[in-house]
Amino acid sequence: MTAAILLVGAGKVSPFPSVIQPILGIGGLYSIILIMYYPLEVIRPRWLTGWKLLIPISPAIIATIPFLIGMHFQDIQTINDIKENLTDIDVLIRLITIALVVIVSLFIMIIPYNWRKSSANKTIIRRYVILSEITSIIFLTNCFSGSLIITNINILWSVFLFSQLTYYELNQRIIPPIETQNLPDDPEPVSNVADDNQTDDLWQRINHQMDKHEIWRNPDVTVEMMSRAVGTNRIYVADCIREHTGLTFNDYLNKWRTEYMADKLRQNPYQDQKPLYFEIGYRNRQTAYRNFIKFIGCSPSDFVASL
Repeated sequence: MTAAILLVGAGKVSPFPSVIQPILGIGGLYSIILIMYYPLEVIRPRWLTGWKLLIPISPAIIATIPFLIGMHFQDIQTINDIKENLTDIDVLIRLITIALVVIVSLFIMIIPYNWRKSSANKTIIRRYVILSEITSIIFLTNCFSGSLIITNINILWSVFLFSQLTYYELNQRIIPPIETQNLPDDPEPVSNVADDNQTDDLWQRINHQMDKHEIWRNPDVTVEMMSRAVGTNRIYVADCIREHTGLTFNDYLNKWRTEYMADKLRQNPYQDQKPLYFEIGYRNRQTAYRNFIKFIGCSPSDFVASL
């Protein structure tokens, strides 16, 4: 993918730079589509199979047809040339192709997300969307500017983007096997509402959600989700947890997670820890590692060695 974008960018360097070059537009469209395939598999594993594989790339296939039939594309040197020839079919095709880059880069937002079946959380999804949109903006600027400087920025950004994503995937994100997941259903909210005279009852309901429904396994769980589940508001939940444990809501979740992991390691010290991180609601190895040290007092490796 990096090579494709580099070649596309390099193809724009010429003694007489022009805007919305056909090969640049179609190359960029294919490049951004290739960028999308991996996060789509991360967000919804095994969704892109069979005919669904054609869904993301279909805009690029359609945009390639004019090239295959040998359509003539006139040279567009400036933005004014675009305005003067806006009704020409070859100019419209190029503008539509470039617009598709932005549309396709938003494709991952419409994929049905289920945290039980995914090794991503909403933070990861937002990360991919933001990075792909920045890529699209730089690419659009490159298409319409005809500037060698913007072309070089486009190439440097592409190198930076893939370097960052590769590092993140190899060193931080956890991809457990699907078969190891045994995650709970979402809790059903209750109808009664707590006030400050019902803190003991509220504490029981919170513990019920943590113990029976294991809401802490959901990597996207928030204090708002907990408050809806126990039938009150987020302030009561946070105050109740702080009153009984001295912890914030997030620390309370992470304490449950790390204690569960420690118990699992006591039962089987030699198991692979990555699926265990996923099972307890983490999608990031560094976050899981840091919280284990915070609540258990040592790293997972040191904990296993002490056993």
